[in-house]
Amino acid sequence: MHHPHATTTALARTPIESRALRLAHGATPVAPGLPGYGCTLPIDAQFIDMLASFRGCGGVARTDEALAWLDGEVEQGLSKLARWIAQRQVVSFEWQAQTWLPLFQFDRRDMSIRPELAPIVGELRGVLDASELATWFSRPNSTLEGLSPAEAFQDDPISVLQAARTDRFAIEG
Repeated sequence: MHHPHATTTALARTPIESRALRLAHGATPVAPGLPGYGCTLPIDAQFIDMLASFRGCGGVARTDEALAWLDGEVEQGLSKLARWIAQRQVVSFEWQAQTWLPLFQFDRRDMSIRPELAPIVGELRGVLDASELATWFSRPNSTLEGLSPAEAFQDDPISVLQAARTDRFAIEG
């Protein structure tokens, strides 16, 4: 069951996404003198790639959107979400001073972390930083027959765990 806001986030483009896509495809900036307009840095292209990759498995949400979906008091939800991010219990990445959360990792009914995620993140937490971890989940993986770990996670989290172990061993040498 999809959360009503998650569908909007997953399918519709936000103004930031639309602007980034237009700039990445050579559109002339509307306000070239304003910050954030007029140049597409490699990080912008990475962000667009992440959006595209995660769109097929639930999309992404900014922390304020995820907070709105958490059950309970706002202060309690903020504390929970901040702890998840700080302790790297969830996959997250930064773009334009905001933290983004891929939604594949959450149970949409209550925005709890899917329990299958913990061992996968645990395998990679020591060898990848938060951004690298998000990238790992978004890129096709040969161990997963070309699916990204985020795509494979929905139906086969055990294979994603095996891919994480394989990649951790490769990184550690």
